[in-house]
Amino acid sequence: MKAPLGVKKKMPYAFALEELDALSPTIKPMFGGFAVYAGEKMILFLYDQEKWPDFRGVSLATTPESYRSLAREFSSTHEAEPQKIGERPWLLIPAGAADFEEQVLKACEMILNGDPRIGRAPEEKKLKPPKKETGRKKI
Repeated sequence: MKAPLGVKKKMPYAFALEELDALSPTIKPMFGGFAVYAGEKMILFLYDQEKWPDFRGVSLATTPESYRSLAREFSSTHEAEPQKIGERPWLLIPAGAADFEEQVLKACEMILNGDPRIGRAPEEKKLKPPKKETGRKKI
């Protein structure tokens, strides 16, 4: 498991990372939580902050095409309305679910078995145009 330098926050839901250890996941801090990558694919987002309690839990990176079939696999996930799924959806397994750990372990097993519905390549970064010179000389 590779974590970028400077990641010193307490890792929420570490049991999921232990399950995925065979993939040598990379962990990157993101929006107060942690994005988990297997190779170039983002697979999970771990979030356990008070700031946004509705997002506490483990989210699975998926696609609009896979969202509904993936949602049916887990007892605590709700199918979103089509207009609310978006282009880069996350399927949340809420931390408050009675069988939260069991569901997260099931998701990890699906990832380890190569389920194509979980994970997606990150968006390509758009290059910013070079800054124009202002005519001032640097001294």
